[in-house]
Parts: sequence; structure tokens; C-alpha cells
Amino acid sequence: MGKALNLCNYDHDMLRKRGATYCENCSEELTRRHEMILNETERKEFEIVVRPLIKWLNDNCHPHVSVIADCSHAELLEGVNSFVTEDYLRD
Repeated sequence: MGKALNLCNYDHDMLRKRGATYCENCSEELTRRHEMILNETERKEFEIVVRPLIKWLNDNCHPHVSVIADCSHAELLEGVNSFVTEDYLRD
């Protein structure tokens, strides 16, 4: 089911930037799970943790292998064929 429309008139993005975790007006949770905004330290930390994975891929796999990881699993994929078109995109 889709996310409910929030009719709150508060600027939730501004509240997040100020470090708020919820909106006092509508009680919506404003945690970072809903939107990824990385600061410089987090960007560097991300680089540190993914470099070993990138090295492993280069040492053990061919160039058409990739990894998708989320909060509970990682999946090793092999690209067999690809076709790209923008013919059906709407403006």
C-alpha cells in the first residue's frame, strides 16, 4: 500500500535539517530511514566499507558481476544481457 498523503503545513525537510526526529504538528516520524542525506563523515565511512567489496569483485569476478546489498542480505548478480531505451519515458 502506498504512503499516505501528508497534509501537514510544516516544512519537514527543514525540520530534518535542524535535527528533528518528528513533526510536532502532525507527529510524523522524520528519521533518516525515509530519506538518505549523508554528511562528509558518512560519505567517507561508506567509501571505507565498500572498498573491500569492490576489490573482492575485481579479484574474483568478471566485469559484468555486481552486488546489491540492503539491510538484511547481499546478492551477487551477473549481467547476461542489457538493453536501454528512453522511448517510453514521460516528460
